[in-house]
Amino acid sequence: MRVRRVLIGILGAAAIWVPGAAGLPRPALAQSCQTSISHLVDRRDSGNAGDWAFDNIIRTVQFCQTSSTSSNGGIGTYTFTLTDVGTFTTIPGANQPALTTPTPLLGPQTGTLKGGMSGTFKAKADFATYNDWADGQTFSGTPQDGCQTPSSTNGGEPTSCWIQEYFSDFTTENPTLDTTANFSWSYSACGVTPPDPNYGWIDAYNDGSGTQQPQAGNITGKPCPPSPTPQPTPTPKPTPTPSGVPGLPATGMDPTA
Repeated sequence: MRVRRVLIGILGAAAIWVPGAAGLPRPALAQSCQTSISHLVDRRDSGNAGDWAFDNIIRTVQFCQTSSTSSNGGIGTYTFTLTDVGTFTTIPGANQPALTTPTPLLGPQTGTLKGGMSGTFKAKADFATYNDWADGQTFSGTPQDGCQTPSSTNGGEPTSCWIQEYFSDFTTENPTLDTTANFSWSYSACGVTPPDPNYGWIDAYNDGSGTQQPQAGNITGKPCPPSPTPQPTPTPKPTPTPSGVPGLPATGMDPTA
C-alpha cells in the first residue's frame, strides 16, 4: 500500500477558554468525534515494482474536532486517524513489494496487515459539512487513479482521496494539504513480526516507502519455514525402595504412622 509521503502529527485535543458570565474563563464544550467503518474487498495493493497482492480490510476512520473559531459555525480544526486491519494474498506472477527492481515473488503467500495514516485539517466547525459516505459500506475492487465518486463497485476511493470525501468544504479549506503525508502499513507472512528479510514488510514514510532493507524487510513469497517437531517428554521412572514395598521410604516404615 505504497504512499510516498510523511506522517502529519496528530494534534492533541486543545482546551478553549471563553469569557463566562462573571468575567471568569471557563472551558468550552468537550471534544466531539465521528467514526466511520467500512470493508474493502479484493483491493489491489501496490508495491515498489507494481501491484503485488489483494487485500481484504476493515477500515476505520475517526475524526475529532479540536477547536473552532466561533460557536456559531466558524472554521474548525480537526484531526483524523485512518486505521486498516486485514489480510493479504499475493498475486501470481507479481513482483516482491520492497524492491524497486522487478523481482518475481518466489511463490504464493498470505498474511496479515495493519496500519494507516493520520493528520490535521480545517473544515466548518461542528461537523457542519460532514457526510459519512463510507460507514457500513463494502467496497469491492480497486479504485481508479484520481479522486472519483465513490461506489460499492469501484473500490470507494484511492486512499489518497479517502479523507477529503467526508467534508464538502475540505478542498476549499485545505487546497494544498496531502492527507497521506503520515503513513505506515506493516505486512506479516508466516506469523513473523516485521520487518523480516523474507516474511515481514513495513511500508512507511520513514523507510523510503518500504525500499530500505533490512529496515523495511520484504515479502518474498518464500515458503514458510517448517515448525519445529515437538519432542516427547521423557517419563521419569520411579525410584525403587529397598523395602520392596511401593511408596514407602528406605526404612520400610510409613512416615505418617
